[in-house]
Amino acid sequence: MTTNQSTWKRREFLAMAGALAGSSAGTRAADGDEAILRVGVIGHSGRGDYGHGIDKVWLQIPETRIVAVADPVENGRAKALERLGLKPEAGFESYREMLSEAKPDIVAIGPRHIDQHRDFAVAAA
Repeated sequence: MTTNQSTWKRREFLAMAGALAGSSAGTRAADGDEAILRVGVIGHSGRGDYGHGIDKVWLQIPETRIVAVADPVENGRAKALERLGLKPEAGFESYREMLSEAKPDIVAIGPRHIDQHRDFAVAAA
């Protein structure tokens, strides 16, 4: 990506997200042990889904572990849990409940419809 380009391509964004997650992992543990960053995924089946795999990218980053998924659509949530190898208790209908109970270090906001992003990001902050 050039510096005068105002938008990122999806691959560039995912690569940057991976680099940022990896670079911060070593700074979390004071004793020098590598820390695993806990990831919570917010998706919305039928309303932007999981952003072309923004949920699965975290499976490729060794310093992260997906701990929870939020999706208000039961069937979509079940498919995401299966796709990510998570147990049913890691699934939440409410993203606010997921944030409160799972307490992720990183929140992956998946839906492609940007009208939802603000509320997700503010709640995660």
